[in-house]
Amino acid sequence: MKLFYQAIKMILLLAMLFMSVASYARPYVSGESVLFYDKLKYGDQELRLLDFYQALNVSSDDLYKNVQLQFQGWGIAGFLDKNELREGRGSVETAAISWNSKLFHSQTHVRVGKFYFNSGVATMESIYGAKALMTMPYGLTIEGFGGISDDPWYSESFDKNFLLYGTRAGYYLSRYGRINTSFMQENDGDTVTRQLAGIDAILYPYYHVTVSSNVYFDIVDKKIYDLRMLANYDLFYDHRFTFDYSQSSPNSLLRKNSLFSIFASNNFVQSIGGSYNYFYSDDFSFLLDGHTYTYLKNDSSVDFGGEFSFRFGKYKNLRYSAGLYQRIAGGS
Repeated sequence: MKLFYQAIKMILLLAMLFMSVASYARPYVSGESVLFYDKLKYGDQELRLLDFYQALNVSSDDLYKNVQLQFQGWGIAGFLDKNELREGRGSVETAAISWNSKLFHSQTHVRVGKFYFNSGVATMESIYGAKALMTMPYGLTIEGFGGISDDPWYSESFDKNFLLYGTRAGYYLSRYGRINTSFMQENDGDTVTRQLAGIDAILYPYYHVTVSSNVYFDIVDKKIYDLRMLANYDLFYDHRFTFDYSQSSPNSLLRKNSLFSIFASNNFVQSIGGSYNYFYSDDFSFLLDGHTYTYLKNDSSVDFGGEFSFRFGKYKNLRYSAGLYQRIAGGS
């Protein structure tokens, strides 16, 4: 199975390289190169680090008849002092082929390869597989996905193959918003490692008012693991008032057969608060924010602060921000 994954990576990478030199593909290529130097303590040693980081994005929107290709990857090489944590490494985050067309009177989008996606209870999953979305008449949407999970952070087992699949359906409520339901399941052989379901919605009940909410349920543990509500009110386009409430148990995102889930079995966070945004212009904005957090065993903290951001000159794509935040935990 690992050889199969490596073959997929190589084929898609070669396809991306071919696309980058094919004149008819008109690819868009971007990247980032960073060279940084640092010193740190590693045991009894003081290490000098000189690391070179390279990110690469290649995409084409018109390779052939509504076919698009995307590639995103990164690599880092270490120089000077070496240790096992600073060896050269890298990753292919996205290597996928997408197709858009009209099928059965519905707008259809299909994606195949390795990619990240966010779909209801499936929160930023990475898979080797496929995802299809159909936008049908009367405001209906149906989405399905399936493949092999490629995100090891939910488990201590980095060499296992977890089958991941699920679906999502939605309905547009005309100008009043949208409501969705979703389901996801992950299996390790015959063992169900994650089984999640939920409902989410975004509504526009009044002019300048936006309300969004979600309720996600852990079917295996039979509990609500994520409940969020948020309301925005825009006043004269210059002022935005936000109120939000959330209650979550992040351990439900861990695999049930993971050693990590044992230590996180009582993980719980509840927050309530709000913020105020003032938009003086497109070039200047100001934010005030305050939230209280309650954890297990009645531990709590209060976070508050503010920041401002601005841009100036002819480089309008650059925005500068500065702020100050304070946390008061346990009454100190």
